Formats: sequence, C-alpha cells, structure tokens
Amino acid sequence: MDVLPQKFQAETIERTLFRHDTLMDEFEEWCNVTIEQFTIKSYTIYEKRKTIVERFNPSAHTVFSQSFHDGKIVNAEQQGTEFMLLLDMSGGFTVKSIVQLVFHDAQTEGKLEGYYVYDELIENEKGFALRVL
Repeated sequence: MDVLPQKFQAETIERTLFRHDTLMDEFEEWCNVTIEQFTIKSYTIYEKRKTIVERFNPSAHTVFSQSFHDGKIVNAEQQGTEFMLLLDMSGGFTVKSIVQLVFHDAQTEGKLEGYYVYDELIENEKGFALRVL
C-alpha cells in the first residue's frame, strides 16, 4: 500500500477501484508510467553491471555474467577482511552447481541466509560493492 499514491489506497483496500472509471483510468496511467520508469532504471542498472563485469578477471567475469538468482546460500563467512559466499546453484540460473565467491578487503552489513534473490553491482571509490537480497 505504501507505494500506491494516496488517491488509490482507499479504493484498493475497499476493492472498489474498478467501479470508478475515471479513477481507474488514472490508476492505469500511473501503473504504465511506473512500469516504464522501472524498465528504464532496470536497463540502466543492467548496463552498469555489464560494464563493471567486463573489467573482472576471467573466472569472476564468467560467474557474474550469469545470474545467481535462486541460488541457496550454503555458507556466508567473514574472516578478517576476506568474505566468502558459497552458493548451491542446482536450482538456479547458471550452469555451475556450486559457486564460491571470495571478496578481498570486504565490508559487510547484515546477515546472508536463505536464497540469493537479486543483486546490484555498484562501482565506488574503493572498488566495487555488491548489494544482495
């Protein structure tokens, strides 16, 4: 509900939005604009990721060119400034069964467990950042 503009919230909750033609037209327009904005942002994020991945060493380039989506996080462990992420990709979208990612000089936030759903690869002043859901 929080992402919907205020004027659509009450009718959505009450399930009466489809009964109001003018409001429904406005809602459809809002949906179309939102989808278009998402598509543009998604494409931009994809292009930035592709540019970053091209500069990786060959093995990192190979695994980051594929998707880790639906990979099961088997182990996520930090030792000093080195962070290791082990993924079981048997149910995922890559030809690799097991993928191990090792990050040097890593700084982590939060706890990784469950499934790897989505990531954003971001370039920063110190190198790269990987944001994982």
